[in-house]
Amino acid sequence: MKIALVTLAALLAMTMASEFYTCTDGREIPEGYKCDLDCDCEGCEDEHDCGHYTCPNGRKIYGQWECDNDCDCDSCADEDNCDNSEDEYVCPNGQRIPLLYECDLDCDCDSCKDESECGHYTCPNGKLIYSNWQCDLDCDCESCEDENDCSDQYTCPNNQKNSPGLGM
Repeated sequence: MKIALVTLAALLAMTMASEFYTCTDGREIPEGYKCDLDCDCEGCEDEHDCGHYTCPNGRKIYGQWECDNDCDCDSCADEDNCDNSEDEYVCPNGQRIPLLYECDLDCDCDSCKDESECGHYTCPNGKLIYSNWQCDLDCDCESCEDENDCSDQYTCPNNQKNSPGLGM
């Protein structure tokens, strides 16, 4: 989640600014307080016409946070109805991730859907490895399960596995 940070120097600059916004009740606030996602005027008019996005639960977020591939609303609604770019993968919950994150052995969607249809081999402990790493004479799973049941290998007298043509 993004957090808007205001440094002490920026806060002092806003309060010392000569430009103020006048609320309908006559109260003056620094111009920098307008459109900062914080209601400073009675009735919140300092937050009107700011281009904020309102989440279904009523929370307001900055407009530029909508369709930015980061869920800022609890329901991820700020990522719904966005142009579905060809270079994005859409998770079941609506979260968008760069397409290159699909099938990269790292679960980026909450449900791991971005890895579920990639033909990976799943080790007994749940670790994913590329399917071409199975039976490659290199133990990628914790207990070498990815090297079991490999029909194109044979066992040497010293119990080493060897693949024909690899000279191992």
